Amino acid sequence: MCSVFFCAKVEAFRKAINEHFSKQISNGEEYDVCDIKRFNEINEYTFMFIQYRQHDKTFDEPKAFRHFHETMT
Repeated sequence: MCSVFFCAKVEAFRKAINEHFSKQISNGEEYDVCDIKRFNEINEYTFMFIQYRQHDKTFDEPKAFRHFHETMT
């Protein structure tokens, strides 16, 4: 079970990633299907992308997107 804040942040980030990288995800060639499944199902794994190198008080979404893409390719 996760807190409301944690779950909301994770779900919003998942939605943003899945929309932004829909082409890479849907073709199944650039990103591994197992990695995407893990990203979409395991909250802690998804939260890792949200937290990675986030040192400012505000969330740097482009940085998180870059980290996601670099990790998945």
